[in-house]
Amino acid sequence: MSVALSDTYMSESVQQVVHELLGHRKLDAKTVQYWEQCISNKVSTLEDFRSSIYLNPVYKEVVLENFNKVLTSLGIEGNARMFDDFQAQFIGRDATIENAQMCIARSSEFIIKYSQIIGDMMTYELGTPDHTDTDVSFYLSKFNTMPGYNITSLANDIQSNAHVTTDVPIRQLQQVVQKAVMIPERSWDKDSLDAFENVFQRAMYVQEYFKYVGVCSGDWNAILAKHTTSYNRLREIFETFTGKTISEYYFVNKFLDGVDDITFFDNIVDTIVESPDYTTSMKRILAEKYKTMFDMNLEESDIDYVFQIVKNQKIDIVNEKLTDILTQLKVETDEVVSHVFKQFLKILERPPDLYDIEQYIRYYRDRLSEGYDALDGKLERILMHTLEFHDIIKKKIKSVYSTKKGKDILPSMMFDVLNRVIVKVDKLTMTNINDVISDLLV
Repeated sequence: MSVALSDTYMSESVQQVVHELLGHRKLDAKTVQYWEQCISNKVSTLEDFRSSIYLNPVYKEVVLENFNKVLTSLGIEGNARMFDDFQAQFIGRDATIENAQMCIARSSEFIIKYSQIIGDMMTYELGTPDHTDTDVSFYLSKFNTMPGYNITSLANDIQSNAHVTTDVPIRQLQQVVQKAVMIPERSWDKDSLDAFENVFQRAMYVQEYFKYVGVCSGDWNAILAKHTTSYNRLREIFETFTGKTISEYYFVNKFLDGVDDITFFDNIVDTIVESPDYTTSMKRILAEKYKTMFDMNLEESDIDYVFQIVKNQKIDIVNEKLTDILTQLKVETDEVVSHVFKQFLKILERPPDLYDIEQYIRYYRDRLSEGYDALDGKLERILMHTLEFHDIIKKKIKSVYSTKKGKDILPSMMFDVLNRVIVKVDKLTMTNINDVISDLLV
C-alpha cells in the first residue's frame, strides 16, 4: 500500500510541475510516463523534470503567450528582439508573467513610453509639472524590480510622494535598453413533380425522379413516410458515429437505392467505420477524452493504436465503452513502460530514452498475449545482442577480474575475454554472465 501511495504522490508531483509551468498546455503522455518512471526508479529527480520542461518547445510557446499578454496589458508594441532577450534571461528557470513584465520594463520601448506616462501622471496627481528625470526613473525602476507593479500601484505611489526619497538615475535604466441539382421543369412528368413537391414540400431530386416516377404506385404520402424514417435513422447513425449530420440530398444521392435492401442498416456501420469522417471524429474524441480523464495529451501512435481497437469493435463516438478502453490503455501503457524501464536498467544499466520507449511499447503491444514474463525475456535477449551491451560486458569483465585476481585487467586481456564472451551471447543470461566470465579468467 505504501508503494502505491508513493507512486500516486510522485505522479501528482509531476502533474503539479506540468500545471505550474505550462498552465492549460499539456505534455504528451509518454513524456510524462517516462519521467514518472525515471523519478520512481531514482534515475532522475523532480528538479531534473522541471529543467527538461524549460527546454521543451511547449514551454517556449507558453512563455511567448505570457510575454504577449504582458505587452498587450502594458500597451507596448513588441518585437522579436525583446522576446529573444527575455528568453535568453530565463532559460533554465521559470519565465512567469511577472518576470516578463520586469524584463519588458527594462526595454528602451517601455522606458520611452512610460517615461511620458509617468510624467503625465505626476503632473495630474500632484497638480504640477515640477518633477525631475530622477523622479521618473524611480517609478520606472519599480516596474522592472517589483512583480505585479502596475498603473494603479504607480498612481498610489505618486499620491503618497514615494519618489521624494529616491536617487536612481534614469540613465542607469536606459542602459538596460524588444451546392443539389434540382430537376429542370422541361418535358418531365409535371403532374408527378407537382404531386411530389406538394407532399414533400420541396423540389424533387434527379435520383428520386428516376426511382419513383412511372415506377412506383404514386402514393406519395407512403413514400414520404418511408423516406423520412430511413433518412432519420441513417442521419442518427451518422451523427452517433461521426458527430456530423448528413443532408437530405446526401442521403438521396448516396443511399436512395441501397436503403431498400433489407440488410442495408446492418451493413451501413461497416461502411461508416471505414470512412474518413469516422476516423477523424473518433481520433479527435479519443484524444480529447484522454486529456480530460488523465490531464495529459495522447501521442499520435497511441491514438492510432487505440483507434484500431475501437474501430474493430465498431464503437460509436458517444459509447461509454470509450472510457473503459482509454482507462485500460493508460493502465496497459504504464505497465509496459515500467517493464521496459526495468529491463533497460537491468541489462544496459541506464533508463530507456523516449525513442526506446516508443519502439518497445509497440513491441510489447503487438505481443501482449504472450505475457509480460515472456516479453521481458525476449527484450533481455534483444538488448544483450546490441553493441551497447558490449560496454556492459566489459564492465563486468573488469569487475570479475578485479574480484578474482585482486588487480586491474590489462586492455589486451580484457578484449580477448570480451570476444570469447560475445560468441557465447546466445547462451548468456544476466544470471549466469558473471560465472561465464569467471570461467574464462584462468
